[in-house]
Amino acid sequence: MSDVSHPLTQRAPTFFALAQASFHFLKEQYGYQFERTTVADLQYAVDAHASVSYLGERVAVDVAWMYAEGYISVGFVELRTPWVRPAQADSLHVDRDMPLAISLDTLATMAGQAKDPDVLLHGRGLLGRRSLEACRRLVDTNMAGVIEGLARATRRYAADILAGDTSRFPEVVRFHAQEVSRP
Repeated sequence: MSDVSHPLTQRAPTFFALAQASFHFLKEQYGYQFERTTVADLQYAVDAHASVSYLGERVAVDVAWMYAEGYISVGFVELRTPWVRPAQADSLHVDRDMPLAISLDTLATMAGQAKDPDVLLHGRGLLGRRSLEACRRLVDTNMAGVIEGLARATRRYAADILAGDTSRFPEVVRFHAQEVSRP
């Protein structure tokens, strides 16, 4: 569903351009293909988001702006069939037959780098680092800086994944499941 009056629809072209410029290294260095830009779930205020997606031989990469929550994230999806994005992926390893999905935020947290400024720039994450209002304000005032920081952090913490090595996915998913289930 498309709603041209929704603020996300109006601002998405800027997000798309900034994300494609900052993540150009996926194509140049790792051979990824640009897959698509998407604006989705506008009818559900909490779920409205925009994303830029890339497809590699073994991994899909998504840069997503969760509009209502005011944060931008980077996610990685395991591909079971080369160059084919699965219909669904599992970030909690509930369904053992489903491909796994992990986030840059979880990778950095697991590496003990949750306070890396490039990761912190994106807003809220696994440990809820900023208020929703602080996230929105940061994205509104420095979207380019947020996205550039996430691109740097992606190179730093996910180089092996970008090169197609998904061997860490089960460990990262287990870590994520433990973190989100903490009281």
